[in-house]
Amino acid sequence: MTVPLAEVPEEEVEAQLTSLRERFADFKDIEGRASAMGDFAVIDYTSTVEGKPTEEFLGKPAGYLSGREGFWIRLDEKAFLPGFAEKAVGMNLGETREITLTLPAEFPLSDLQGREIVFTATMKELKEAVLPELNDELAQRLLPGKTLAEITDLIRDNMKQERERRIHDSKVSQVMAHLNGKLDFELPEALLLQETQSQADAMVQRGIQAGVSHEEIAAQEEDIFTKAKEHAVGTLRGNFVLREIAKLENIAASDSELINHLAQLASSRKVALKKFIKDLQRENRLPSIRSSITIGKAINLLVEQAEVIESAEAALTEES
Repeated sequence: MTVPLAEVPEEEVEAQLTSLRERFADFKDIEGRASAMGDFAVIDYTSTVEGKPTEEFLGKPAGYLSGREGFWIRLDEKAFLPGFAEKAVGMNLGETREITLTLPAEFPLSDLQGREIVFTATMKELKEAVLPELNDELAQRLLPGKTLAEITDLIRDNMKQERERRIHDSKVSQVMAHLNGKLDFELPEALLLQETQSQADAMVQRGIQAGVSHEEIAAQEEDIFTKAKEHAVGTLRGNFVLREIAKLENIAASDSELINHLAQLASSRKVALKKFIKDLQRENRLPSIRSSITIGKAINLLVEQAEVIESAEAALTEES
């Protein structure tokens, strides 16, 4: 398997520092010129597909695609939808423009994949960000008592820990992908349905935590369940094989490992450990938690035995 280098690239540290500066940015109005890349535009917009309002075309909520008022967008290639910012360049205050985009084949809403969507956008305001200087004064605003050098070291250390975690997750994903590529057997329908629902619930929860609205989630319901089922099949088949590996290698979760794991869970949920354990016993969930720990140990064994190549060209994915 191939993974990125463990060392945090310096440009990523610089990007984090820039992000901190942006948190304290002031915004001033731009006058006397049209919009340009890097500006912040405040727009009102609606959209249509095949001449119909997007929600009417879909027959269900379309979330942010259908339209917004007073919507802030930074004009860069990563903002909103690919190609939108570029086509909004050159707009003047008060100008209304039609922006036509072809949605990518992998777009989350399957009904819109590969289709043209037409946005009617009006430029209400145009602003530029004024970033504060990167110095000890800014550091004091971020963490009183800390210098810029100290904050930079904290950022680098935190990023290194997160990078190591994501590299480990990448290794696990590659091991599981290799296993699942060799597995093909039927699963009990009831078990598959239960795991699919569990995966879908987790995906929805992650979306909500990331700021996705309920209407946007509702618009993607069909796609969420399709992806959830794919994950469920892989998880169930993979766990079956991992349990068999655990038996062959005499891998098991000890009582102390179980207690330590439960203590971490209770602490993260701010619940007393004794009460937490009693609740789990009442719900008969301790066996499944012990099984999950055992499966994790089996995965770690496979990761340890795998041939790992570190490459500067390898990149961490968002899923890692």
